[in-house]
Amino acid sequence: MNKRKKIEKGLVIVFYILVMAYIIYYIINLDFSAMKNISVNWCLLIISAVVRMGSLLALPLSWKILLKRYVDKDLRTSKLYEIYAKSWLGRYIPGKVAWIGGKIYFAVQEKIDSNVAIITSFLDSVLQIFSCMLIGVVFFAVTDTTQVSRNTVIVVYILTALMIICLLPKVFNWLTSLAYKILKREKLEEKYYMNGKTLLPGISVVLIAKLVAGISTSLVILSVYPELSFQSAIFAIGASSVATAVGMAALFAPAGIGVKESLQLVLFAIIIPKEFGVITVALVSVQSVIIDLLFYAVSKAIFKFESPTKNKKIKEE
Repeated sequence: MNKRKKIEKGLVIVFYILVMAYIIYYIINLDFSAMKNISVNWCLLIISAVVRMGSLLALPLSWKILLKRYVDKDLRTSKLYEIYAKSWLGRYIPGKVAWIGGKIYFAVQEKIDSNVAIITSFLDSVLQIFSCMLIGVVFFAVTDTTQVSRNTVIVVYILTALMIICLLPKVFNWLTSLAYKILKREKLEEKYYMNGKTLLPGISVVLIAKLVAGISTSLVILSVYPELSFQSAIFAIGASSVATAVGMAALFAPAGIGVKESLQLVLFAIIIPKEFGVITVALVSVQSVIIDLLFYAVSKAIFKFESPTKNKKIKEE
């Protein structure tokens, strides 16, 4: 292991030690007697799980839109979901490489141009982070954020504005060309450039999916804290979206674990008592992991994935 990797590994360990210390300190200061009286509305919790699964099932459609910009013959829907569902679990591997790289690898296996696979897979992940940040910005703008650190809100606004600029077709193509030239030492052909007609529908799909995911989180809160007001539910959607975006952007954190939960604890404490917040964050985290694991099975049941044996025979023919 070289010196750089040792430093990176050390920093990750230190980060998670600090996260655990914060969570332990947070839990120590809770009123455990109040937590004993917390009951969960399991019906609402199940509904929120179904809603979250629906948001996840919508995400591959954005990647399909991006691919269609370059590929004349679309991937079969069953194959699209199979690739996406397999690679989605790669988020739990530190570095997020398996998440993006999985889509690239499996897409290339289906005779998709490697450059197309790289550009669309990377852009798909960027759109998810951007959409979550945008939802956070919009929902923070229409709710009371006076209890949130002003610097935090300003940083969220600035980062979202920068991402909007970077996603403008001309800017995105310039950045992509620059990265390609640095990595490949070649000029990226214009046929690989992205356009607004593709970006807008792609962003729209992800925005809707992430908004639905935020609603699912609000339903989880409501399942343990029935007194949640409509205004607070709106804030919760924005808060969970920002936490998700930061978790996805944290390359060192598998599926954003630790990063996302820490932010949720801080932000949810603004709208509900801390005791309810801890239960909510725990339920949301467990639900997210379960839904991620079920994503492949549910997709396979709906879209009827072809067996590896059948795929092998088709390729041989």
